[in-house]
Amino acid sequence: MRLYLLTILIVTQLSISTSGQSAWVISSTGVGDIKLGLKMTDIRSQLANSYIIKDNEKGGFDIYDEAEKLISVWSKRGDGTIGFILIASSQFQTFDGLRVGLTIPEVSSIRKDFSLTLDDMTSEEYYAPSELQTPDNEFYKYINLLYFKSNNNKRLGENYEFDELTQSSHTTSFSSDGYLDYFIIYQWQ
Repeated sequence: MRLYLLTILIVTQLSISTSGQSAWVISSTGVGDIKLGLKMTDIRSQLANSYIIKDNEKGGFDIYDEAEKLISVWSKRGDGTIGFILIASSQFQTFDGLRVGLTIPEVSSIRKDFSLTLDDMTSEEYYAPSELQTPDNEFYKYINLLYFKSNNNKRLGENYEFDELTQSSHTTSFSSDGYLDYFIIYQWQ
C-alpha cells in the first residue's frame, strides 16, 4: 500500500512539474511542446489561455508572459508549420543550464568546448553546441544556434579563422564582455 501511494505521489509530482514552464527544456527541435514541424494554429490554440499571443511581422506569432516576450515562431515554407523558433527569455534552458542572459564566463564554465562562429550574413556571433544539432545525410535537419551580444556593441571574437570544410569563421579567443542574447532553432531543409 505504501509503495502504491508513493507511486501515485511521484506520478502526480511529475505531471505537475511538466505542465509548467519549468518543464520547457530547450532541445534540438524546440522548447517544451513547441517543436519544429508542428502546426502553428495548434500551438497557438494550446497556449492561448495561458499566454498573450500576438501576430508578428514574419507571419507567425510571439508568445508573451505579461510584458516579457518569451518566444517567437514563424514558418519557413509558408505552409503553416513551425520552421523557426526564437527564444528570447531566460525562463527556458537547455539540459546543461544554458539560457538567455548568461554571461560569456558563465557559458564558458558550463561548456568547455565554447567557441564563437561569425555569421557572415549578419555579422552576429553564435555558438552551436553539437548535441543541439540534428544531422541528416547531407548537412543538418535541425539547427539550434545561441547568439551572443557584446555589452559595448563591439565584436566579441578575435582572430577568426576560416574553416574550408564548414565554410565558416570560428574563434576560441574572445572578450568576456558579452552575454547570451537569444536562441534560434530552425529547419535547415
